Amino acid sequence: MPERIDAILTEYPGYGWGVESPQLPELVGGRDTWEELESDLHSILEFGGAPPDFVSAIHLQKWLLQNEGPEIAIRCRRDSHFHSRMEVVKRLAAAVADENQLRQISVDLPRRPTGEILFVCSVVEDRLDTVFQQLDPRGDALTIAVSVADRMVFTTPVSNSGEGDRPGWSRVSEIGWDENTTVGELVKFQQKSNKKVSLLV
Repeated sequence: MPERIDAILTEYPGYGWGVESPQLPELVGGRDTWEELESDLHSILEFGGAPPDFVSAIHLQKWLLQNEGPEIAIRCRRDSHFHSRMEVVKRLAAAVADENQLRQISVDLPRRPTGEILFVCSVVEDRLDTVFQQLDPRGDALTIAVSVADRMVFTTPVSNSGEGDRPGWSRVSEIGWDENTTVGELVKFQQKSNKKVSLLV
């Protein structure tokens, strides 16, 4: 099976677009425009070390700018569920714009080594392995975000580092899950048990 490469494309307003990949940790690249980056992406990933027969999963990432609070990045995979993922983006943007919700987000959710809170916009069909593969293998943290009910977002923190510094976090295997478990199953478990979990990979 061809190796999957997660290509994370981030817009930097006024500066252009950058590309990074957790599977290619040394990759640093970018282009002035989206069109240029999209056109050159395959060759950029190959130059960064991707194998010849790789398959790319494209993720769009943007920063949410607010006057106070932590830096927040939102990541959205460009696939057949893109419109559903964009609904999560809209709900997160509304939550961050609310001062009380932003304060709670700042307290509850883990930050990446670079200091920001990263939301990965998900759908219930997503397998956990497709989320875990987006973590930087050198140590990282993200928060799964999925739409529930009319206007709500359900979140689950995930990290692959800092086990000793994260009391109360659970390993996936301890709960009886594996990488084929879906985000939908993750949400149902927490809703039925009335217990929020934070996952160590």
